[in-house]
Amino acid sequence: IEGRAPSEGSSANGDHTSFPVSEPRPVPASFPGQVGELAVPEDAVAGRNVRFLPLSGKSHDSLRDLAGRYLAHLGDAEGSAADAWLSDVAWTAGVGRSQFAHRAGLVFADATQLRQQLRALADGNWPPGRAASPATSRIVLSYPGCGEGWAGMAEELYISEPVARAVLDRCEELTRGEQGPSLLEAMFEGEGIAGGPAAYAIACALTAQWASAGVRADAVAGQGWGVVAAAQAAGAFGLDDGFRLALALGSAVNPSGDPERETPTERIAAALGAAGVREPAIPVIDRATGQPLDSIERLDAAGWLHIIENPGDDAGCEQAFADNGSDVVVHIGQGPMPDRAIAVDGADAPGNSTGPATATGTVDSYRGFIGAVAGAYEAGIDVEFAGLFAGENRRRVPLPGYPFQRRRHWI
Repeated sequence: IEGRAPSEGSSANGDHTSFPVSEPRPVPASFPGQVGELAVPEDAVAGRNVRFLPLSGKSHDSLRDLAGRYLAHLGDAEGSAADAWLSDVAWTAGVGRSQFAHRAGLVFADATQLRQQLRALADGNWPPGRAASPATSRIVLSYPGCGEGWAGMAEELYISEPVARAVLDRCEELTRGEQGPSLLEAMFEGEGIAGGPAAYAIACALTAQWASAGVRADAVAGQGWGVVAAAQAAGAFGLDDGFRLALALGSAVNPSGDPERETPTERIAAALGAAGVREPAIPVIDRATGQPLDSIERLDAAGWLHIIENPGDDAGCEQAFADNGSDVVVHIGQGPMPDRAIAVDGADAPGNSTGPATATGTVDSYRGFIGAVAGAYEAGIDVEFAGLFAGENRRRVPLPGYPFQRRRHWI
């Protein structure tokens, strides 16, 4: 199909796969892990303004040829990533196609950006497609010690993602129950996110959002305030109990000066007692020391205060990840990220890496999150694409067929 996007009900021809367009079907939201008890928000999410198109092949040549076919299929179509046909193309490529070892995740906001990336990939002006490891990847979720710059990310996640919205709404309810000011208003205005309840809430929302896309931790690492969110992700306590602990810790680190019936330390102890902290289901690594926190369920108020007040400098943390057998590190929050969201330490090509792959997302935009998911996909992680379309009505549409690299084998 040249020169235009396929019309509704049409099918492709030539090298394109021909099958009828399906009826739109709702994509349900999934609430995995520690937020499994939350309900789907009643308000519909706004249209997502960034997508990523997953392309894969059994060789790099196949991947390049496939990009060329998609480029021809796209033609001179226009529109944003939120438009129905481009959204359906990304949906079908994710849930309707096998995902092979050589991968490219094309992050785009409109048809023009997608076309530019397809052309670059087809022309060979693209990093080599990553070959997924034959072994199952072990993933570390790593949490920073503070949350400056998270305001934009928080609001865009809240608007676009029902899973993240459910987590943030629950934390807002808990704040109101404590007679505190609106947590959401503080987040969206960029106030008070450097540490404490707001940083914890955003980190938990991101954790749930990654999990809904299929990226779940085999270990977690935290630094300073990030240890609270890391412990929650590891199952040491639930979302509510962790938020109350973050409130208590916040009152201790930033006392208001108002008279209280109990001291900040007593509030922390009370929060810990109510939480019933248990042994984490997966390892929790302290980024400040690079050592596992083997006795997190026995940390008292003084121990928690020491962790958040002495965040350290990440010494030895990468070695701790390697010792844990982890080969992919996903940073929940801040981290420098170019347009390509995945970086393999020490090498440009798979197989030459001297350390774990690292997926990072800038925290001031929703595009940063989608780019990081695309990077995780390129690193070989199995993404659950439905999590990127939750709350939408999507249909399968015709896409280009797979470009088999035909070779003759004479006997």
